[in-house]
Amino acid sequence: MSYHDLTQFDAHLSRDVCVSATTEQHSKPRAAKGMRLRTAASVLICALAIGACSDSDDDGTNIGANTGTGGDAATGGDSGTGGDAATGGDSGTGGDSGTGGTVTGSGGEFTGSGGSTGTDDLDPQIPPTDPAKMQAWIDAGYYEDWECEAEPTEKTAGDTGIHVHGTLNRVCSNVLLAASRAADGEFPAGVAAVKELYTDDGQFTGVVVSVKAEADSADGDGWYWYGNESVEGFGIGECTGCHSAAGSDAGHPGAGDYVYFQVTNDSELPPVGDPAALTAWLNEDHYKAWNCEDAATEKTDGAPGIHAHMTNRVCTNARLTNTTLDGEWPAGVASVKEVFSGSNLVSLDVAVKVGSSSEGGDGWYWYAGESTAGYGISLCTGCHAAAASDDEHPGAGDYVYFRN
Repeated sequence: MSYHDLTQFDAHLSRDVCVSATTEQHSKPRAAKGMRLRTAASVLICALAIGACSDSDDDGTNIGANTGTGGDAATGGDSGTGGDAATGGDSGTGGDSGTGGTVTGSGGEFTGSGGSTGTDDLDPQIPPTDPAKMQAWIDAGYYEDWECEAEPTEKTAGDTGIHVHGTLNRVCSNVLLAASRAADGEFPAGVAAVKELYTDDGQFTGVVVSVKAEADSADGDGWYWYGNESVEGFGIGECTGCHSAAGSDAGHPGAGDYVYFQVTNDSELPPVGDPAALTAWLNEDHYKAWNCEDAATEKTDGAPGIHAHMTNRVCTNARLTNTTLDGEWPAGVASVKEVFSGSNLVSLDVAVKVGSSSEGGDGWYWYAGESTAGYGISLCTGCHAAAASDDEHPGAGDYVYFRN
């Protein structure tokens, strides 16, 4: 299954009236896990946006090619907070196809609605599209583990009309959005963003959430927007009327495809969705600052068939190195394998987990050269699925054979 082939929702909600909502204000502990966030005073969900906005290096060389099925390639990665401070206005959203939990891949559907309001069935990477469950998801603080700005920043780039939530805010992008490069002009389904809103004097007032629920943005109907239980839905006119202009001109800077602000983390998170962008990232040597073997080694443990990548040197990012496996690795783990023939470097192979669930391998992005790159490539998943399953297939588990 491919996350680029998600089925579309049967129905969409649309609204044409600018709305603002006022709810009880609560204090927000900074950067606390499991914090209790409540939508706060004067949460404005794209109010006034329609009137303000509707007018409105070298890609590197491809080293090596596909090295065949299997291999001892480590997989996994880290999604530290921070990232670039892309210019732009309102809450960034968008990104690459989501994995795990609510996104089930091609032929499936983006769920995230119905059920109880507990946290057992909530995906840390994919906000639910049921407003009753959304507040529980926000209260759980899942987004604090995303790629986030370190502190609220004042965003003033572009037309003043795109800053309807105020200029001081803190944006968090889920792993899929943080890693995604919209090579074809659209981010894949499953990308999501949370924006914390603040008054000019730094008082926290609430959050707004956006998630791309379909592969096709469909003039904004493929996006779910949330300000509170009274201001939420698919294709809300107040939101899409402004966000549709993201990245279109100097007055509307941003990442495009309804995304104004995208938080990335190139030092720890390889780009996905655009093989040429990943090639360029590799040529910038970001991964060489990861936890790497001292030298290339010939790995012979287990069945001979799992060593299709010959002699190699594996580098794993901080999240993969520092996480203890509990059923599955978290989103954001990544690895790069340098593959050698004799003393010659012939390929750089990459694996990145982009969602909460591996989803039969579809939750991983694989790269063995620009001609062999994508989600759930059977050439890779067919071997890596067996990692740590028996003596013939040793390793760390959850599609990871080797990690540092």
